[in-house]
Amino acid sequence: AVGNVVISDDTTFARWTNVALLPALKGVDGSYVLRSSTNTRADWVVSHLIGAGFLSVDGATAVVEATATSIDQLAYLEAVKPFQILDDLSLYEPDMLWEVLESNSVGKHRFAYRKWPTTPRYEISGRNFTESGGETDLCNRIVVSWKDATGAEQTTTRTAVVPDLDRTGRIKDADPITLPEGHGSEANAIRIGDEVLAALNTPSRAGSAVAREPILDRLTGLMAMPWEIQPGYLVRVRARGLDLRLTEMSYDDADCTASLTLGSPT
Repeated sequence: AVGNVVISDDTTFARWTNVALLPALKGVDGSYVLRSSTNTRADWVVSHLIGAGFLSVDGATAVVEATATSIDQLAYLEAVKPFQILDDLSLYEPDMLWEVLESNSVGKHRFAYRKWPTTPRYEISGRNFTESGGETDLCNRIVVSWKDATGAEQTTTRTAVVPDLDRTGRIKDADPITLPEGHGSEANAIRIGDEVLAALNTPSRAGSAVAREPILDRLTGLMAMPWEIQPGYLVRVRARGLDLRLTEMSYDDADCTASLTLGSPT
């Protein structure tokens, strides 16, 4: 007997389709957690990476915020590094970030998987800010290719409402994309295709800045020295009225300056 089907003779057979397999996942403390869904979520995967010891981080202090997207296909057919999995999860949760922070006395790092803030932490004048982006490549259709559970090639076509194209009845295709092997499903194709189209039709705002002097840290209410600036927060560029994600910071000890990457410059 399997499920509701009882096979009692040699002339009867049954077939199961759309079988969902969810591996046993651990929480950050290393204990197995019973999940009620046949799909998975990004925060469950991150918690498992920590609890199973794939990340050399301190599970006791790790912060893993809950995510909402239900992922119905997420598998790796070959060996993969944990940090590649973390990067892949951004396909489904682009508003989440992961960070490995300072280490403790036993060499375990503090870790966080959290949402990007929606209010700025730092303020810069804009004097040493260089803006990039701002242009869009308007597209209202994209084809997403993926492989189903049998290995067969499938395609999903997604469209978007783009007034500048729609008013003339023009169809402009974005470059087609292919989902990574092991990530193929119609639900994944729909979500990722829609996100790509939305990004193409939204003016990108990005840039770089150099902090040569203390800047305002709204979180502490104090002035932050260049070497104290932390990525993973929003920066307000007062002169431009922009709030941008601080994605990278590199500090040059020789001249006491911090180079800030804001947004995703192309």
